[in-house]
Amino acid sequence: MDYVVVMVFNKRGSMPEVDHYGKQVSEQGFTVVPRESVPADPLSLLRLVEAGQVRFDGQRPGVLEISKVKTLGASDALLAVHGFALDVFRTIEPTAQFSKAWIQTSTAETVAGSVNTVPFLPHLDYQRYLKAMWYLVDISESNGAMRVAGERPEGNELRRQALTPGYKERGDNVFTHRPDSDFVPIEAPAGSLLCFDTNVPHHAGRVIEGEAKRVVVRFDFAVERWFLG
Repeated sequence: MDYVVVMVFNKRGSMPEVDHYGKQVSEQGFTVVPRESVPADPLSLLRLVEAGQVRFDGQRPGVLEISKVKTLGASDALLAVHGFALDVFRTIEPTAQFSKAWIQTSTAETVAGSVNTVPFLPHLDYQRYLKAMWYLVDISESNGAMRVAGERPEGNELRRQALTPGYKERGDNVFTHRPDSDFVPIEAPAGSLLCFDTNVPHHAGRVIEGEAKRVVVRFDFAVERWFLG
């Protein structure tokens, strides 16, 4: 039997570790929550994803709709990870609100493209979000670990606000002055949670040819005052 689950997320209670992780995001732009501290096991959800039994529908603010989930345990896991990430981000921005989520499966074919274009060039995003990426498999350089140059995100806010139409073509959001050696691949085992601010210099990793695959659940959280029209 299939279930259709609609979850409306509200603020959860605090956890002992969230202040620590929030401070790291605020000061260096990102943090990796070890799998032992993440309140859910990714294995059951990964099996459903690989069987094509999970998909996300709709992008209504504050609502995550999950269709064709054959076990309610999958929605419980998503709710738990979402709540943990929201707690972390609200230590930085108390007004942070859930925006959207999706499951992303990446292979060498799906991320094919020029290494000389965004998202493979170091950049910041036009619209600033607080993002959480829950690793459903072990992530390393071979299967496309995102690379980050840690620094205080607020230091790039004036630059982001100055972006104007045509910024992509001009490369105004690209960090041309940063050597690739500054960027660290965010490698971690399945179950880990990467939390980051999109103002931190970052770029996508490449998936090496072969059987390598990256599977993650991505949660975006918005702050209204950051929105650029």
